[in-house]
This record gives sequence, structure tokens and C-alpha cells, in this order.
Amino acid sequence: FVPQQVTGYNDGAHRLQDLKRGLQLLSWRVQELVLPAKWPPLGTWSVLILIGFGVLTLFLLVRHFRRLVIPTHLTIWITAAVTAVWLLAAYTITDTAFLESRHTTVLFLPVLLSLFTIIATLPQRRAVVSWVIVSCFFYGASLAVTYSLPAKTGDWARVGAYLMSAEKREQPILVFQPLSAVPLACYYKGVNPLLPIPQPEAFRVFHDPDSLLKDEKQIASVLAQVPGDKDRIWVVTDELCWSINLDLNCKILEDFLAKHYEVETTQKFYRSQARLFRRKTSSSFGPSSLAFEPKAATQFQKQ
Repeated sequence: FVPQQVTGYNDGAHRLQDLKRGLQLLSWRVQELVLPAKWPPLGTWSVLILIGFGVLTLFLLVRHFRRLVIPTHLTIWITAAVTAVWLLAAYTITDTAFLESRHTTVLFLPVLLSLFTIIATLPQRRAVVSWVIVSCFFYGASLAVTYSLPAKTGDWARVGAYLMSAEKREQPILVFQPLSAVPLACYYKGVNPLLPIPQPEAFRVFHDPDSLLKDEKQIASVLAQVPGDKDRIWVVTDELCWSINLDLNCKILEDFLAKHYEVETTQKFYRSQARLFRRKTSSSFGPSSLAFEPKAATQFQKQ
């Protein structure tokens, strides 16, 4: 089942990775859990604070090991270390592009429990209070940056509302990637058809090779699915041009648009944009090359 689901991707799932690179990624994931720095100016401070805290903790543990450390602490630390080793092994035998933050959730509990036990061993209350204040600041700043925009990726509700307020009849809407047409169709209830490029998502495998844009003829074929001269078209795109090591061929679409159309209006949203294009008078791409093919109408076309 798994090999079938990733057939769209190139090689890379079986390349051995550099151990140094794996350690670097592992340290980044631990840093994100212990002292996140989503706000870029905090990045260097986060590293320096963690290094200083680590040196201080190591000094105290070495000096007062028997008095401060109990068997429960050792159990938690060993669990965290074993989990980290297994994750490092996953990094070294799998392409790191396949491993994102959500794949390191296994570290969440052992790392935070280890942090809490280390803080509990600190003999001075001032050190504990200082750490709490610093961590609250870092977590608060990271949460503010992460959720600064009240929208999910694509912001399809606002995209749909904008299209319905700005569109006119016989202005087909091209949507790239095909997956983006699925949530957009839930919010867009306008008068024009949504046309996924190069075809609607079939939901057979993730990034089915048959659903990838390969040439400009596919775009022309999609436009031929609706009647009219296509003097003006809407194009809705997201930010995704690569999926791991798979090129989704955004350049083919942009080259086609640059060759035959010019931008009239652009409206940006959270990680997506909607553009209105006007066909160039010098373009050889006209109604004669876009004969209406009603049999090719997609499932997103308005009835």
C-alpha cells in the first residue's frame, strides 16, 4: 500500500543521509520543543540560552548527582535518549525531506518530561523562576507569530468570497494545484466554473503522476472545457511548487500565462493568490484554438 501511495515521487526515500545532518535536524526539533523561536530575532538567543542552561545543568548534576538525581529521573532521561537515537536512525536511513515537524511528535513527551525533571533538580528557586519567565516569553512570541493570521493555508474562504465579488460571467477560474480546488469549491458559489489544472484530483494516490502538469497543451485542453472566447480568465494558485523531491511544474503554467495573457488584477491571501488575466492581442492563442469540448467538462464546473 505505501509504495503505491508514493509512486509519484522520485528516488530519495532510500538514500543514506549524513550523520552530522541528522544530528543537526534532531537538535533543531529538540530546540523547537524546549524553547521555540518562530520569531526569527529570537533564534540566536534560543540557542545561546539552551547552551548556557545545558552547561549549568551538567555542572550541577556532576557535582551533586547523588543528592539531586533519583531513579525516576534516570528512567525519564534514558527513555528520551533512546527515543532520540531511534529518531536519529530514521533520519539517517530516510531522506530528510520526508520528515517534518509532525513526524517528531514521539519526542514531545520524553523531551518535556526530561526538561521538567532537570528543572526540578535545580537547587535555587531563582533559576526555576527565571527559566519559567524565559520559556513563557519564547512560547508566547512563537504562538503570536504562528497564529498572527487567522486563516488556514490557502485562506480559501476569503479567496472564494473575493472571486464572487470581483468576477463576471464567462471568466473561467483555473486552479493550480488540483488539490486546492477541493477546499475552494466548498466556499466558491459563483457563476464561473472552477477548472483544476491539469485535471481534478482523483484521490487514488498522493500526487498521482497522471495529475501532474506536463505541458501547455493540458492547459489549453482545460480551457476548451468551457464555452466563450476566454479573453479574461482567473488563475488561483497556492505556494506549492515542489512536494518533497517532486517538481509540480509551476513554471509551465506561468510560461503559458506570460506568453498569452497579461495580469490585470492580483489579490494575495495567506499562502495563495487570485489573479485576473487579460488575453494579449498579439497572442495566437485565441477562440479558434479553444474549440468547446463539452464532454471534457470537469466535476467542478457549475451546472
